[in-house]
This record gives sequence, C-alpha cells and structure tokens, in this order.
Amino acid sequence: LQSAPPNKPAAAAAVVVVEAAAAPTTSSSSNTTTTHPPCRDHSRLFTSSATYQCATQNLCVPCAYKICAFDVALDTAFTKMVPNARPESCPRSSSPSASACGRDGTMGYQRGMSVLTVGDGDLTFSLAVARILFANPQQRQQHQNSGRLVATSYESKETLLKVYPNIGKTIQELESVGATVCYQVDATNIAKTLPKGVLKSNNKFNRITWNFPCSAIGSGQDGQNDAMEFNKQLIRDFVRNTITSELLDGDDGEIHMLHKTKPPFNQWQIESVALEGLDAKSDDDNDEIERRLEYKGRIAFDRCLMPPYVPRKALDKKSFTCHDACTYVFGRSGGSGRAAKGARYQCTVDVGDKGGAEPLVAVTEEMVVKIRQLHLDAKTVKVAAAAGRSGMGAPGGGKKKRRRK
Repeated sequence: LQSAPPNKPAAAAAVVVVEAAAAPTTSSSSNTTTTHPPCRDHSRLFTSSATYQCATQNLCVPCAYKICAFDVALDTAFTKMVPNARPESCPRSSSPSASACGRDGTMGYQRGMSVLTVGDGDLTFSLAVARILFANPQQRQQHQNSGRLVATSYESKETLLKVYPNIGKTIQELESVGATVCYQVDATNIAKTLPKGVLKSNNKFNRITWNFPCSAIGSGQDGQNDAMEFNKQLIRDFVRNTITSELLDGDDGEIHMLHKTKPPFNQWQIESVALEGLDAKSDDDNDEIERRLEYKGRIAFDRCLMPPYVPRKALDKKSFTCHDACTYVFGRSGGSGRAAKGARYQCTVDVGDKGGAEPLVAVTEEMVVKIRQLHLDAKTVKVAAAAGRSGMGAPGGGKKKRRRK
C-alpha cells in the first residue's frame, strides 16, 4: 500500500455510483429450470488456470472465492453453507513449491523484462517479482540478469524497518539478486523522486505496478468513502505521470493496479478513472499516439502464484483480506487482449498463452455456476456423512451398549 500524503477534503461532495449487481440467471434442462443468484461482474475478467483447477479439482474454497467473489448480500445460501476460508488453507500454500522461485510468465512478468514497483509496503511483492525475473541461480550469483527490477516505497528505509519486522531480510534478498531498492518515491511523481542514476537513458519499463493504491489517513487505516475522490485523483496522477515522464515502454509497456472489487472499492471504477488523467493535455504532450493507453482487462488475484507476497496495510504490519481483488491491466493501444504492434512481450491478458507459466482463462457465468454447484454438492456430501456418523450413537443405530459391571 502506498502511504500517500494526508488526504484533503474534496471541493464538492463525492458522487457515488454503485455498480448494479447482475440479475439472477437461469439454466434449464429437459425437466427442470434452476435459478442462480446474481454473480460478480465477469466482463473482461480472467483467472489463472492454476486457480481454476484448484477451485474445481481440489475443491479449494479460497480459490472458489477468488474467482467468483461470492457475496453474502447477493448469495446468502451459498456463503452460509460454504463460508470463505483462510488463504493459508489452499493446498498450494503448503506445497513444496509454494516458496520456490516464481515461474516465467506468471501474472504477466517474464524474464528479460524491466519492471518498476511503486508503493510496495513491505516489499514482498517486489520480492515475488524478483523471483520470477531472476530465477536462474547462476545468473543470481553473477548478477548477469537480462531483466531489471526497481522496487520502491513511499516511506523511508528507517520507517520501514520500524514497521515491518522481516523487511531487512526481504531487502537483503532483493539486493542480492541485483534488484534496485529505492525509498521515498512518490507514485505521482516517480521520475523526480527516484534517486539520480536509477533511470538510465533509453531504458523504459515493460511493467509498472502499484498494488492497492490508497491514501493513508493514519497508521493501519486506509481511505474509504470519505477519501474516494482523493484516491481517484491519486490514480489519475499516477497513470498520467508514468506516461508523460516516458517511463512506460512504447510497444509492450503495461500498468498494473491490484485492488479490491467489492463495495466501496467497486465505486472507484479504476478501469475508467485511470485513463481520465490522460485527457488533460499539457504543452509537453507532443506525441499523443505514443502515449495512448487502454484498459485490457482484469485478473482474479491469487497470492499462491506470487510467494512470498502478503498484502499489508499502510504503515502497519497487519495483513488484510483481499479474496475479491483483481489486477487491472492497462496497455498500449492494439485491441483488448493484444499487445501493440512491435511488442516484444505478449499482453498479460492473452488468453491461452502457451508461453506463460499459467495460461489465463476467461471467467464466464457458466464457470461461476459450475464452481458454485461443485462446492455446494461437496458440502452436502460432507454434511450427510457427518450426520451419518453422529447417527451411529442413536438407538438402533448399530452402536452396542456398554454392559454395566
């Protein structure tokens, strides 16, 4: 989380637009018709095939919620029968490969890329990216990586060391693989707040990422509805700054923003707000086509793909729930799901990309209904089995009575 400057009162009251829930849907067979509750908005929504397989084959409850974002207000029956579980209960969290180096292509990060992370609270997300970019042990030792990572925080190093107990080890590993760690970097004024010498000539970034952009109004607190307009402007300024400062690669550069999608965060409308800052032109904007950006889509976020990342509150070591979070992807114009002409790297939301570690699949209404039914059926079987076991103790249930001496 970016610990931004204290927010200022908006000049006018914020206009809140609540995203309408999708209407109930129906599916029918030759004999029956079933009505399904409203599901999350799945337009331009994708998920990793690994997340989908875990939700359907392992019947992993956290992964089902990552994809479908079941809401107690919209689907009381399901959320009551199959409540969400801790992310650590996902079988992939405890697998031997959970702490291993990230696989090439995960979440759109590919070896050889130049990546900039901003507002990274305890720098664990940057470390997850580093493990993807610099996964070759021999390259790690020789610092001969073709990729590049600049990991930044809005806070000073002294502040981070006080707030996050384990950040010293994180910084040490980042620097050991050749990443550059910078402090007191403002996401809305990156080029001018990065240390001199970090930005090399003709060296732009293929990915610029800001997770959970938000103003901090106090230790452990994040702006909500009362800071919505300030946070929207924060996003506009961030996107505009990356473009006007020419930090983003002109062919395959992408901006990634990870954020929650349930109320009140769905009211931010990141997919449109992020591009509004580009409408404001200045005398320095002499190449409109080069700076054109478009919304490509969003990916259901899965922490298991990015170890050891743990989302944390601004200036607070506490983590927070984010099962509904999505990574919003913005890239150069070239059509949704396609990189611009001349791009070296594929667009992150290329569906079925065989070159990536985990190909993405489009989330559809049918997928949500399928996952929902699989978990309801599994829960029904489990409840019936438990009832059968408890019934063994009832009279006539087959359990022998103990004889008194």
